Formats: sequence, structure tokens, C-alpha cells
Amino acid sequence: MTTLFIGTLMAIAIGALAHVVIGGNVGKLIAMLIAAVVGFWGGHLLGELGMNFVWFNIGELNALPAAVLSAICAVGTNWLMQQNPER
Repeated sequence: MTTLFIGTLMAIAIGALAHVVIGGNVGKLIAMLIAAVVGFWGGHLLGELGMNFVWFNIGELNALPAAVLSAICAVGTNWLMQQNPER
């Protein structure tokens, strides 16, 4: 239970930091936070199941691959929301 709480807080912090650096409106903030949380837990599972990654763990939490994928998902969501299909 503690791993879920700490991981979700880390993901929200990464998404919020990406939003502060990149900027945008409230809609982008919500989308980036959701993408960061989904990416964080995807990165954790990738580190756990796929890579057997053991660096920078916080207890059972694979922090490094989770944080990297979380940041990639948050920035990628911002990039996807900037696309203008009417050009």
C-alpha cells in the first residue's frame, strides 16, 4: 500500500514539474498528470517484469525506469495536445 502511495505521489510530482517547465492550461495539466501516473506504473512494471532492473529502487518500487517513462509520457502528451489537425 505504501509503494502505491509513494509511487503515485512521485508520478504526480513529475507530471506537475513537466507542466511547470513546459506550460499550458488546466486541460493540459490534467492530461499530463494522468499520463505521468500511467507512464510511471508502466515503467515500474517494465522494470519489474521485463528488465529485472535493480538500480534506484525504493523498497519494491523500481523508481528509475518508472520516473523516466513517466516524464516521457507527460512530455509526449503535451506534444500530442499541441498538434493542429486543421493545417
